[in-house]
Amino acid sequence: MDDQTQYKVQTSCRDGAHLRTGCGGAECGAGMYHCPLSFCIPHRKICDGIVDCPGGEDELDCHNYTCPGLLKCRGADICVSHGEVCDGVAHCPVYREDEKYCDHKDEICDKCHCVGYVANCRRSNITRLSPSSTVATRRLRVLLLATNVLRVTPDTFRGLHWLGRLELADNGLEVISAGAFEDLLNLRELDLSWNRLQEVDAAVFSGLKSLRTLDLSHNRLVALRSTSLSLLPALERLELNDNTLKDIAVDAFTPVKRLQVLTTDAFKFCCIARHVANCRPQPDEFSSCEDLMANRLLQMSIWVLGTSAFVGNLFVIIWRFRTDRTKASSFFVINLGCSDFLMGLYLLIIGSVDAHYRGVYIVHADSWRASGLCQLAGFLAMLSSEVSVFMLTVMTVERLLTIIYPLQFGHMRMRHARIITGVGWAVCIVLSAVPTLKVPYFGDAFFGSTGVCLPFMVSSQRTKGWEYSVFIFLVVNLISFLIICFGYIAIFMSVKSQVPIILIGFAALGGAYVPPDVSAWIAVFVLPLNSAVNPLLYTISAIDCRRWVVTAHFRCEHHSNNAGAVVFL
Repeated sequence: MDDQTQYKVQTSCRDGAHLRTGCGGAECGAGMYHCPLSFCIPHRKICDGIVDCPGGEDELDCHNYTCPGLLKCRGADICVSHGEVCDGVAHCPVYREDEKYCDHKDEICDKCHCVGYVANCRRSNITRLSPSSTVATRRLRVLLLATNVLRVTPDTFRGLHWLGRLELADNGLEVISAGAFEDLLNLRELDLSWNRLQEVDAAVFSGLKSLRTLDLSHNRLVALRSTSLSLLPALERLELNDNTLKDIAVDAFTPVKRLQVLTTDAFKFCCIARHVANCRPQPDEFSSCEDLMANRLLQMSIWVLGTSAFVGNLFVIIWRFRTDRTKASSFFVINLGCSDFLMGLYLLIIGSVDAHYRGVYIVHADSWRASGLCQLAGFLAMLSSEVSVFMLTVMTVERLLTIIYPLQFGHMRMRHARIITGVGWAVCIVLSAVPTLKVPYFGDAFFGSTGVCLPFMVSSQRTKGWEYSVFIFLVVNLISFLIICFGYIAIFMSVKSQVPIILIGFAALGGAYVPPDVSAWIAVFVLPLNSAVNPLLYTISAIDCRRWVVTAHFRCEHHSNNAGAVVFL
């Protein structure tokens, strides 16, 4: 460390030998600044007009230096840490204010720990404060009143014109009187978190023209009016998370034009504050402020795949019922078509809602995600996905046993096929319906965690019930996928879309970053792809094959008849 006493004498080696080697990796304590690849200096030596760091870094960019979190000396560009205030040495050269009022006594300091211009009154069981009666108290810079039972009135902070930071967290505040902060003209940071505030009126913030940071998190706020923040023109950071906000005026953030950081509980509030550069939380993988499906290509794909799955599988079901429903393999294909038909219905529901709310989605986002239609859509998507995987697995096992053990096993009887299929549908219906029940584990809306009503399994976010999604979409599907791969490579080709879902899902569980676009494409394109392709694989190809067989048989009979006629002639 490089420092000197009040008599300009080096505190360590007087010739500075201790600074010549081994300082590059030094760890600086509180109130110290680490010169790059060199020694540590006190914060008061930053921007004091004297070069102390070997590279002169302590004197760079000093024209706007304001001593954040420190005491700035009047009449000099010197910053003093709180640990150096009232330490017996005057570090401020002009007015020596860091050593003034160090022995003052007042009502505040009778109950608090006061050092210089800082009063720490946390957990002091303070219920009220009288207007400041001494010059020292009126010059307080920091007042920490967290975890008390204070009642805030218009006279509580009267006369504290110099106060820069006020902490009122965890005081059980339900109401703050209008004009309570009117004298705090220089207040830059106000912490009102962990209270019971339900609403804040503009008059509460009267006089806070210099306020930069306001923390209203962990309260019970239900509304934010268009005028609530109108008297905070300098506000740069606002914390509103962990509240029950339901009603926010569309122009609530318009008065705070300098706002740079906004933390809320829902992305819809960020859509109201478009001018805020850093707003949390981020949007989900699919939606934007305007549309349920933000990607234009996905908007078209969902209609193409949805229509293909809906029409194609409806055709499969009708054609199979009319022509061939006595064989187990055909019965399995009918049930596969039914499950894939549900996926087409799900896609058409999402596409219709996206079109209905086009341009104004964020206004209806909460009501849509909590609606019964969204729950139904999520139920259909999960049921379709799991029944489809189950049927493909059963078909694989049935064909594998038929090929390997043709004499012992033979073709499956319809009675057995109906029992297996019925059990599979019943289990999948139960697994898909459980999240719709009012179970605390799944929260209020398991399927409504995203705008597309899927408890998405390839997202790195951990919403309520995410373990259940992992079990269904990753573990169960992985086991089925391995069985299909082992049993029948052709069927594996029809369900290969499960591979990226499983791999990306496990990567997300391991903490790997999954781009939001990947999640959206998997949900809309990869996952439902089987539902659109299966009719082509299992039915249309069968029609062509049967037509070829019938035509060949007809030609064979025709040639036989002609041949017979020649002989008799």
